[in-house]
Amino acid sequence: MDAVRLAIARREAGDFDGALAILRGIADDLRRNDPALPPLPFIVMFEWSVLMELHPPARDALVALRDEHVQRLLHGDVDSAHQEFDGSPHSRFWDIAWFNDTLKDWRSNHELFVHLEQTAPEVARRYAWRALPAIVAQGDFALGARYMPDPLEELVGLNGAATFRPLFPPGRQAPLLSALLSGYCRDVGLRCAILTGLGREAEALAFRAQALAGITSASLRDMAERELAHPGSMGQLMGEHEARKPPPFD
Repeated sequence: MDAVRLAIARREAGDFDGALAILRGIADDLRRNDPALPPLPFIVMFEWSVLMELHPPARDALVALRDEHVQRLLHGDVDSAHQEFDGSPHSRFWDIAWFNDTLKDWRSNHELFVHLEQTAPEVARRYAWRALPAIVAQGDFALGARYMPDPLEELVGLNGAATFRPLFPPGRQAPLLSALLSGYCRDVGLRCAILTGLGREAEALAFRAQALAGITSASLRDMAERELAHPGSMGQLMGEHEARKPPPFD
C-alpha cells in the first residue's frame, strides 16, 4: 500500500504525528468504504505497532479504534464485514483480539470472551483458542479448563511434516514446520499453565514430559524444550533466519 510506505517514510524521518495521521486516514477510508468496519490489513497493523513504540499517541489512537469494534460487539454485532476463505462470517472478536495482542491488553480479551460465552456461545467455542492466552494471563484457570487444548492430537501432523519439511526453508518458502512446532509449544504451554493454576502441578509436569517425548526429531525436541522454557525463542530464531534471506525480486 502506497499510504503505508508513506507512513513508514514519515516515521523514519521522525515525523511521528504525520505517520499517525496517515494510518488513521487508512482506517477512516476503510470505514467510509465499508460501514461494517472491516479489520485493518496486516501491514497497517504492523506499522501501527512499530509507531506505537515510539509515539504514545499512536497507542491511544489504536485503543480508540479497538474500542469502536468492542462497542459493536457489545451491541450484538459479532461478525465483521470480512469473510473467511470459505465464505463464512469472520468474528469481530478475532479482530479485537488482534488489537489487544498488539496493545498487550489481556484484560480486554478476557472480559470480551466472557461476554461472548454468555451472548454468543457458538462464536465463543469457535474462537476459544484465540482467547486462551489472555484467559491464562488473567489467571482464570477454571474458564481455561473448559477450553483446554490437547496438543498430543497435533503430534501426527508435526512428526509427519518433520520428515520432509525443513525448519529453515530456503528462498521464500513458508516455514510450515516452524509454524506447526510453534503452535504445538503454545498449546503445551497453555495446558501446563492451566493445570498448574488448578493446583495440578504434578500432572502438568508429567504432561510436559509426555509432550516433549512425543516429538520424534531430537533437534525439534530440543527446540521445543527451549521454547517452553523461554517462550518466543523459536520466533526469534526464525526472525533472524528470515532477515538473512535475500529480498525477493520486484
